[in-house]
Amino acid sequence: MKYATYPILPTRPILAMKPIMLFFLMACMAFTTARAGRISGTVTDDKGALLAYSSVFVKGTTKGVTANNEGKYSLELDPGNYTLVCQYVGYTRQEKKISVEAGQGTSVVDFRLSLQQLSLGEVVVRPGGEDPAYEIIRHAIKKRKDYEFPLDSFTCEAYIKTLAKTRGLPGRILGQKITGNDKKDAGLDSAGKGIIFLSESLTKIAYKKPGKVKLEVLSGRQSGSNGYGFSFPTFINFYNNNVTVLGSELNPRGFISPIAESALHYYKYKYLGSFFEDGKEINKIQVIPRRKYEPLFTGTINIMEGEWRIHSLDLTLLKESQLEILDTLQIRQIQVPVGGGVWQTKDQVVYFAFKLLGIDMVGNFLDVFSKYETAPQFRKKFFNNVLVRYDTAVNKKTKAYWDSIRPLPLEPEEKQCIKGIIINKFRGDPALFEGGRAQLEELCQVPVVGVLPFSRDIFIEEEDSVALKQKHSGLMGGLAGWPAARKVNIAVVLLHRLSNFTDFNRLERDPRVNLFYTRDANEIGKADIVILPGSKNTIGDLLALKNNGMAEAVRKAAEDQRTVIGICGGYQMMGEWVEDPLHVETGIEHISGLGLLPVGTVMGMEKTTRQCSFRFQDRPEICEGYEIHMGESVVLTEERPLNHFPDGSTDGYFLHDKCWGTYLHGLFDNPVIIDRLLAPYTDLPGEDFDYRQYKEDQYDRLAGLIRQHIDMGNIYKTLQF
Repeated sequence: MKYATYPILPTRPILAMKPIMLFFLMACMAFTTARAGRISGTVTDDKGALLAYSSVFVKGTTKGVTANNEGKYSLELDPGNYTLVCQYVGYTRQEKKISVEAGQGTSVVDFRLSLQQLSLGEVVVRPGGEDPAYEIIRHAIKKRKDYEFPLDSFTCEAYIKTLAKTRGLPGRILGQKITGNDKKDAGLDSAGKGIIFLSESLTKIAYKKPGKVKLEVLSGRQSGSNGYGFSFPTFINFYNNNVTVLGSELNPRGFISPIAESALHYYKYKYLGSFFEDGKEINKIQVIPRRKYEPLFTGTINIMEGEWRIHSLDLTLLKESQLEILDTLQIRQIQVPVGGGVWQTKDQVVYFAFKLLGIDMVGNFLDVFSKYETAPQFRKKFFNNVLVRYDTAVNKKTKAYWDSIRPLPLEPEEKQCIKGIIINKFRGDPALFEGGRAQLEELCQVPVVGVLPFSRDIFIEEEDSVALKQKHSGLMGGLAGWPAARKVNIAVVLLHRLSNFTDFNRLERDPRVNLFYTRDANEIGKADIVILPGSKNTIGDLLALKNNGMAEAVRKAAEDQRTVIGICGGYQMMGEWVEDPLHVETGIEHISGLGLLPVGTVMGMEKTTRQCSFRFQDRPEICEGYEIHMGESVVLTEERPLNHFPDGSTDGYFLHDKCWGTYLHGLFDNPVIIDRLLAPYTDLPGEDFDYRQYKEDQYDRLAGLIRQHIDMGNIYKTLQF
């Protein structure tokens, strides 16, 4: 598995209908005392009305969260004393001092915000006189260029959440009848209401003048699918003369900023008063379009006195604003200081609504920016034609991970997607857990549909590298069952980014083999067979092998006529060179390989994934395996393929019996290949063992255990909506 890249798209996906996941699997419940303390609460106005998507952060930092659409927030802090700040456009900011102690559990800190009490001072606007708002706006226009791009470079993290839901569907769309089953398949109720798209991601943003941007997706998820859940951050800069909102589709020309150079020709302004925050006076200005049917905003913008920068805003676009596709679009934005007198956007919410062909839809794009670095150091050629970079494992994060990084609690609609809890790998007597079961059901308001006991005699392949620490290591002589024979020692090079280590599970079970993982060059020198496994980052691991002496040890093993083979990334390392012109893996564009095989590899953006049948060398047996890799390898001399596919294509390179490489995983699930590998070292026959059937049997046993301990009737009923 490797990094992949994609070009930047103009808009976010808002119309893709995805079914919602129905069950939440809680893997291995444990109650622990965390080092950090959790602060949670609700934000309302002074009449008790919820303030959705309000901002809560630690004063003097950009660390904070955003409340969900029920006004609820949750924030984890290390032990210490803090001042929490709660902010919502149009309301007076509130601060509360808190103290966090290790292991204190959850503390509730609610905020009740009052409407901003604006002071008009001695301002008097006489008939025919100019509203003082105009003078404030003129100052802001003069300072616009200073604030448009205040930093030469910066990095930050962006939590991005996209939500789209329907409020109703017609009976037909373009003549096609919408049935009840269609609505169920889309995760909607009988009235056609519900979430049709929901995604969230955490992305690191790097920027450098002039206009260089690079995004690295750290994690992402998309409800109801295995999609990566990645949405592009919505950069809306009101210091630009023409403001682009969600790409050019909503208006090719963009929309005129309330502080554009020519803004006074397009807008009228009204001074609503001022308020103070941290000793700074903030002027609240009402923005009014002079004419209809021009690309103009309406709403309020808050300008800081003296500095004339944008403090926050709440602006709306309508159909009469030349808004295309959508009917309404509202933007709320809060700016905060990030150091050096520079302010940047912290929270931004974009609400949208439209009715088209009888489809009534609403939604929002939420961006929470944090961890700003205002003077980052970028390596040479960091910015190139790769705009987005992500590891293909970004969508494999656990629930615990998302709970720890998500800066806002789940929405009510998301909570409705959780239909039950399964306790996995429970150790002990389940009867003793009845009290805990009742507590969970009361806390989560969903049933515990089963408690699955821990089983020591069901063997399911682990996730990559999870169980490596439990593997034995080191050389081995004769063992019980094979007293007269020395076992064949097979060393798997323990790469830092090793992938697909299940390739060797069948080899480990072979009684002729002692297989171990190692980073010790001395052990490589004593092994009979050395295997370079797959890697999630070929260039990074190859560089590490050169630096720690393992590369030379592998070359020496080949010179000594011991077997050296490579699988996937290991095959790439065995070649003459690896190139990465698009920086898919690292900033290194060229690195020499181990020089054991006459092949060269070029990393690219396309990822190969397929299951395949093949013949190994000249053997007549049909074997099974699969490919999953980035990059393509080219043979630099005559073709000497290792594997042959039914369509006539080939794979890998066969130098001789003791030196070859392949892209195919699952190779050693085929007994004929194991026998061929071990032939130079032992005459002992392999055992008659069908590994594929063994794996199927293990899944059948797990299925039986689940049926025995899980309320399958509840699950089947839920799946039927």
